[in-house]
Amino acid sequence: MKYYADLNLGQNELQNAVLQNLPAHPSNPKPGQHYYNTTDNTEYFWNGTEWVNAAGDYTFQNGVEQIDGTRDVQLKLNTSGSSGLETFSADSNGLKININEASTTTKGLIEIATDEEVVTGTSEVLAVNPKQLATKQDLVSTAVEDNIATWNNAGQTKDSGKAFTTSVAVAASASDAKIPTEKAVRLAINAAIAGGVHYVGTWDITSATDYSGIPLPQKKGALFYVTGTGPKTIGGIEWQQNDYLLVNDDVAAGESLVNKVEKVDNTESSDIVRLDATQTLTNKTIDADDNTISDLTTTNLKSGVLVTSIASSTSASDTKVASEKAIATLVETSISNTKAILTSPAMTASSGVCTWSITGLASDPYSITITDSNENEVVTDITYATKAATIRFNSSTNIAAGAFKARILM
Repeated sequence: MKYYADLNLGQNELQNAVLQNLPAHPSNPKPGQHYYNTTDNTEYFWNGTEWVNAAGDYTFQNGVEQIDGTRDVQLKLNTSGSSGLETFSADSNGLKININEASTTTKGLIEIATDEEVVTGTSEVLAVNPKQLATKQDLVSTAVEDNIATWNNAGQTKDSGKAFTTSVAVAASASDAKIPTEKAVRLAINAAIAGGVHYVGTWDITSATDYSGIPLPQKKGALFYVTGTGPKTIGGIEWQQNDYLLVNDDVAAGESLVNKVEKVDNTESSDIVRLDATQTLTNKTIDADDNTISDLTTTNLKSGVLVTSIASSTSASDTKVASEKAIATLVETSISNTKAILTSPAMTASSGVCTWSITGLASDPYSITITDSNENEVVTDITYATKAATIRFNSSTNIAAGAFKARILM
């Protein structure tokens, strides 16, 4: 039987009742709803936000809190290092906690190794205390010393060239079975970089009168960046800020750098023009095929090159350029002197065509444009003749006078 309203027992007991049994949390719960989970055999209730273990899950707040009862309590530990459920139990002996044994993959209880286990060195889960660590280091050091002593006793000294070597061979013949001495390593490095350019530091020439500002000794290939205020001429070389000084030979302490340095010119000469700088070009030829000159205006042209009025054909020049206005004015003037605008007469349709015949022109026409009353150009069939033209309109009806205009250029 289903109830769709609250059931009030009037504070009477609900005896021999069993909670709803489900294998998982029911969906769409209401606050206060209880059920028994048959999967983990636990009673749960919905607190409005999540399902809570009715047996005693408890979230501690900041401060000191007390939990009464005799059952075991599960505390959910959340730290920056790890999180998980650990079981605490209390009895007459106090509070106990069950912690997993530590391993290489699991955090948990760590035990200190015995001295024998430290010597064996096979465990991956036992900890070593500082005293045991120091003992282990002593054992390693002793083993190394014993090996060195064994090498020496066997005649494999640094002088024999067996275990030790005082010279480092080239990579192709170097041995992994020998240990080079400190001096051998330094000599090998010096030989490898000898003559190679290597940056050393800066050299300030502000107050320089010689090369005393450069520390000695120096190896061939030493490179210094020149700073300070120049120019300064030293040893016949003019030095500027941003130049580089290159040592071209080994120089011992107390030895002069004169004739043992070279200048790497890194300064800008007076004839260098930056990309955004202005420069006046003189006697230069610009190839128009390989260059683009942009932003030209009429003011950039030489005086007298641009004309605003075009002369007659007998006096016009090929060394001058006419402006747009000058060209337009000439064209319009020429057209106005040689054009005629005629209005169409009434035309009678015949076989779907209306014909307009124009005769008595001053000269032979070379272009006729037909427009309607709205000045829209109309496509027609035009036949040109001597001082005349015939215009045909496709129309099955008569056309009234003044319906079209003919603009004639002669």
